[in-house]
Parts: sequence; structure tokens; C-alpha cells
Amino acid sequence: MTPGPDPDAPAAPATLADELTVVVADDEQLLRSALSQVLDLQDGIRVVGQAGDGRAAVELVRRERPDVALLDLDMPVLSGLDATAELRDEPGVRVVVMTRHARPTNLRRALERGAVGFVLKTTPAERLARILLDVRAGQRYVDPEVAALALTARTCPLGERELEILALVREGRTTKEVARALALAPGTVRNYVSGAIARLGVGSGREAADLAWDEGWI
Repeated sequence: MTPGPDPDAPAAPATLADELTVVVADDEQLLRSALSQVLDLQDGIRVVGQAGDGRAAVELVRRERPDVALLDLDMPVLSGLDATAELRDEPGVRVVVMTRHARPTNLRRALERGAVGFVLKTTPAERLARILLDVRAGQRYVDPEVAALALTARTCPLGERELEILALVREGRTTKEVARALALAPGTVRNYVSGAIARLGVGSGREAADLAWDEGWI
């Protein structure tokens, strides 16, 4: 009788065909390089490229065709969310968004744009590697901390346009600057801000913006 495989024998190393290929995109060069090196050290994973902004990430993914694109949420030129939307229909590529901020709104927007994973940058390397392998296998993953916040989050009473405006208000933009950025009339911006103030029961546009940030709506 031919003996069967030894269950205690070490697993054979992954072949190139079996390897999970990953593109890592983050505008923080040191973090991007460190993360890429750590992932490359994990069995069965090979980082095939790095990008420092969202547009470069999209172009790199389309060229390299990785199994997974690991994209930072906040990047210049093209945000991680917008890059995710552009890659939504790329065959064979699954997008995982990573961020420092455990905010339910970011999770919702990432999933709406086609992400199949949402992780925090504090995720240990070994755990992240397992998540990426599971994602390639067709699973989805949301960081438990973010998922818990999403389940208990207060319902947002504001519309998308109001949230866009409050996000710019929180950056310190004037009414004219907000109007210019969103191609709106200054009076229209003031009306949106007044409506948000009334619905949130606060005293100013800045207070409305801060409350929206604290609740994770922007």
C-alpha cells in the first residue's frame, strides 16, 4: 500500500502560480515601503508594485493585474475611495481599503464604491496577510472595531451635499472658497449650512462641521 501524505510535514512553499500578488498604495513613503516589505516576508504573498497616489495606483493595478489592491483611504491626486470606484470592474482584482480612522461613514463609502475589505493600519502584519488571502478566495472583511461603530452609529440627518460643504467648512474654508470648490453660488452654500445648523441643533457652521466629524459622517 502506498503511504499517504504525512499530516505533520511542513507545507510546500507556494509556487509563483499560487502566490497572492498585491499592489500597495499609500502616500506615506515610509509606511508604504515598510508595509510592502512586511507583506513580502509572509509565505505565499508577493508585492508586485507600490504607488504613492490614487491615480498612480489605478494605472499600476491595470498594468500589473494583482489579485488584491491594498489602497490607503486618503491619498493625493485621486483618493482611495475614487480609485476603488475606478477599479470596481477590473476583472480578477479585489480592493481592500486601509485607513487610520475607524469611521463608519468611510466604511460605507468604501463598500459603496466596490471595496471588499476595510482594515485599519494598526492591523498586525500576520493578520493582514490572512485577510488578503481570504479576500482573494472570495471572502469579505470589515475590521471588527469599525463594524461595531457602524452598528451603533447615530443616523445622519444630513444630505450628501450638506456633508460635502461641512467637510470643507471644517478645513477652515470660507463661504466663497466652498462655493468655488463645489461650483455653487455663495448664497446656496449659506442655505445648506443654515439647514445643517437647524437640523443638528447647534449654533454655527463650525459646530455643525465638528459634530458631523465626531459622529463619523464626514
